[in-house]
Amino acid sequence: MAGDVLQQEKELANCLVNGAAQWWFDVGGNKYNDPTLMHRLAGLVESATEALRLDRAPVDEVAMVVDESSLCYVRVGDPIGNWFLLGMIPAVHRIGAPVAHYLVSDLPALSDRKLFLLMTSFAPTAAHRRMVDALKRDGHVLVFFYAPGLYRAGALDEGAMEDFTGLRLRLDRTGGPLNVKLATGDRLTEGLEGLVVGAGSKVAPIAYADDPAATPLAFYPDGRVGMAVKRFGSWTAVFSGVPIFQASVLRRLAEEAGVHFYIDTEDVVWASRELLAVCANEGGRRTIRLPRRSDVEDLYAGQSVASGVVEFQADFAPRQTRVFVVR
Repeated sequence: MAGDVLQQEKELANCLVNGAAQWWFDVGGNKYNDPTLMHRLAGLVESATEALRLDRAPVDEVAMVVDESSLCYVRVGDPIGNWFLLGMIPAVHRIGAPVAHYLVSDLPALSDRKLFLLMTSFAPTAAHRRMVDALKRDGHVLVFFYAPGLYRAGALDEGAMEDFTGLRLRLDRTGGPLNVKLATGDRLTEGLEGLVVGAGSKVAPIAYADDPAATPLAFYPDGRVGMAVKRFGSWTAVFSGVPIFQASVLRRLAEEAGVHFYIDTEDVVWASRELLAVCANEGGRRTIRLPRRSDVEDLYAGQSVASGVVEFQADFAPRQTRVFVVR
């Protein structure tokens, strides 16, 4: 039962902070009838009612962007879509900052984000290309995955990848292992050298960087560049031919973009204007840094935590979720 309570507290935190709906109901033989659980749910309903009065506008600075039409160019049953979408989620929410999920059509409304993870832009339309081009400014970091921009006007066009990303990319139709090893030579990989990133399986095709103006970040097993960065002054392009990044790699990209980090540990963070949730895996004390000076309350406990602070300490039991009101 203790685990059920922990799960309910975590799920509700996700819904409250990110503006999703939730309700409880019996399904078949699964019924909510344990007195301990029902008592806790009653308390959570009270907390949720209080939270609805708060400003829960998004404050994410990292956008994970899906071009859903590009997925139509992936073979039926191909695991590529799973690797670049579901495979990234466990790490992407453990970088110490909130990450939100968007469609490529949302990009015109996201100019104030700092880091853009363009997960599936294999076949962007002309309109989508213009939307991405409009983001190449203001210090933005754009991360292009797999074979970005490979199709143009419905036809495979290797040169279209460079037009889309700003990096000269090549296509190998014979394929190879979808993993790379991080290299030395750039601040994005400092301290992470030798880390292996990717799905590991062999796929075809694969893309690789062949740009003398770009800095290699990682190499495929055959020595070709599988991850690279190219800084243009007003924006930065990063190419990765592989998915399933570790949280440490994603955090380094967020650092490059100047993203605000709430915590330094690899715990789940969700945040809105006046709500912040932290889901700790291991128990212990966390230092939490706020983007602005605020009064802090524990939503679930109904207690004041700190007043007029930009940083505070919070203790967590193993697997505990705490939700803070910050205003």
